[in-house]
Amino acid sequence: MVGRRVAIALTVAVVLLMAAFLAALAHQFAMRDETAIQAIGSATIVRVLGPDDFASGDFDPDFAVASDGTVVVERDAMLSAVTGGTFGPTITPLEVHAPDRITSFALDSNDTMLTIAGRYFGKLDADGTATSSIPLPYDNAQLAPSAGYGAVFLFGGTPGDHRLYRFVENGTLQILLQSNDPIVAAADNPYGVYAATANAILKIEAGKPRVLLVVPPDIGAIVSLAVSLDGQLFFSTVTRVYALTAEGAVSIVNDAGGTLRLRAGRLYVMSRERRMLFSLSPASRALFTQQP
Repeated sequence: MVGRRVAIALTVAVVLLMAAFLAALAHQFAMRDETAIQAIGSATIVRVLGPDDFASGDFDPDFAVASDGTVVVERDAMLSAVTGGTFGPTITPLEVHAPDRITSFALDSNDTMLTIAGRYFGKLDADGTATSSIPLPYDNAQLAPSAGYGAVFLFGGTPGDHRLYRFVENGTLQILLQSNDPIVAAADNPYGVYAATANAILKIEAGKPRVLLVVPPDIGAIVSLAVSLDGQLFFSTVTRVYALTAEGAVSIVNDAGGTLRLRAGRLYVMSRERRMLFSLSPASRALFTQQP
């Protein structure tokens, strides 16, 4: 009788163990499906943050990437640093002292953090204090990184009068573009400055904009823009990421879009719809020349 009870107990234990194993396996497959990215075959995708990380708080679309690969995000209205590790990403809140909430931020080529808080443009000092250096004339100003030394882009405006500026660390604030339509993104490389409205991509040449692409309505509104050092232009909607080629716009990520940042040959994508932050490489013309 005792032996039979032991056998039954062992059988139950094995069944429970098997059920737990199958449940864990099913969860892994579900997570793999949830985080799988449909990208061009020559691209390498690396996940930075996944759905489980997004469940820990509310992530803003804005983010920045430092030269060492650290990603700065805004979670629950607080800046945090994301670093990779053996057991997944680590999200560490940054000590920030600002008179108002930081509504936009960008890292320049020297990894200096420039900020907008309470309609003031400034920077984040080494002790985490956000300075208020330049008052801004509107509430919707946004920052974007520049490839130029110690520079960032600033854009925003009022109905019918939207402007793109480039700010250099020596204090120079240069107006690059005036537009009737809201400017949603800006990027540059050594060969030019690019800007985007919701339906067009422009290159600024000799102080004048030249239209590179007018996006068909079925693609959706442009939300972000990035360009590599060798001239490969990327843009995104909320659902896809595209590369602009001589043949036109080519979808390189078919099921995720959002804010783009390009650093050290990697294109980072903050997809709030997919609840993911991931990188794609090579973020250059090599994406179309190397074999998958």
